Amino acid sequence: LDSLREQTSRDSALMPHLVQFNESALRGPMRSCAANFTLPCLLTVFEGRASPFIAAAQNFSGKASGAPNWFEKLKGAGYRVNAVVDHTLIELYPGLFTQVENYDQVPNLAVELRDGWAFAKTLTWLREANADVIVTHIVGTDKVSHTNKPGSPEYAAVFKAADTFVGELASALDFSRDTLVVFGDHGHGAEGHHDRRAWYAVKGPGFAIDEQPLDQTSFLYLLSRIQGLTLPSTYEGSYLWAARPDDAAELAWRQNQARALGLADATREALDAERATYQATLSSRARQDVVDFLPWWLTLALLIAAAARTLAGAVLRRGWVRGQLVWLTVAVLAPTWPAVWLALPFQLVWSWPAAPSPEGAYPSFRSIRWDLVLPWLPLCPWVLLIPWDLSRP
Repeated sequence: LDSLREQTSRDSALMPHLVQFNESALRGPMRSCAANFTLPCLLTVFEGRASPFIAAAQNFSGKASGAPNWFEKLKGAGYRVNAVVDHTLIELYPGLFTQVENYDQVPNLAVELRDGWAFAKTLTWLREANADVIVTHIVGTDKVSHTNKPGSPEYAAVFKAADTFVGELASALDFSRDTLVVFGDHGHGAEGHHDRRAWYAVKGPGFAIDEQPLDQTSFLYLLSRIQGLTLPSTYEGSYLWAARPDDAAELAWRQNQARALGLADATREALDAERATYQATLSSRARQDVVDFLPWWLTLALLIAAAARTLAGAVLRRGWVRGQLVWLTVAVLAPTWPAVWLALPFQLVWSWPAAPSPEGAYPSFRSIRWDLVLPWLPLCPWVLLIPWDLSRP
């Protein structure tokens, strides 16, 4: 349920079926990804890693992830996965679904009717029993939180409809063999703006009945344990041992996980120690980002200077040439992005000495070489987003 927040999930007047489901499930608040948009948070859920903040800029134009993920593991193990979703998951994980229905592409289906269409398709597939896993993404709960604040009649109507759907799913499943997972990719505040206070609830064989807060990077552990799938070596979350009993099923899973990681010891302590070592290496990632993206920051500075140099004389131009040399040196040492290299010939042309402005000439807005500056302005928002990338662990 897109933008399912903790406060709404505890509201028995608004979501009585979910509140009842919570009482017999593993549930709790989930701290969503730092970017706080659907695409990066779904990456975190299904890949178990903190997605870069720059992924937020792709929120409405996803591309194939390529990283190890839950859907890839399911397909590799022979499970049939059906999905009722919009374009996001289809573009992130192409070719990994047995059947997929994109409600964005259903002819003559109004936006406000998409949730109901997704409810019906999911329940139909459940009755037909033609899949091992069904993934449904309900987007109306997010849209109404933006257009109508929590507490409004419109907000209540959308969330009550989603709650009825949860109740129908819970009634249709046999929890001695089936598992139902309900979660929000992110939450929202009193004004409907995204926040990091999402909610999750999992009910099925082997899951504890308890409230346990978690970070979204650890959610993949819960998903993987449903079918006994191992976690990828890139998993950044924790092993949530309290979520399931220490029984024969866990022992088998720990042995498989230890083999996947190349460990001889399959105890909880050994697996925790390996994760702690891996997570410690992630702390250096922010510093590495500074080095990797330094050419972009310098390019942004030089784009600003490209406009400024047309308004000044020889002194600034000499400083400009020095800046070009610095930029060239850094680009050679850290050629992270091909676009940095593509910018090189333009930077060299701009650094070519120009005739000084006449003494006493007053620079004007018209004197700026907009033909050189404007083509590079679209890059600026991407560059400005990069510092937010350092918010990752």
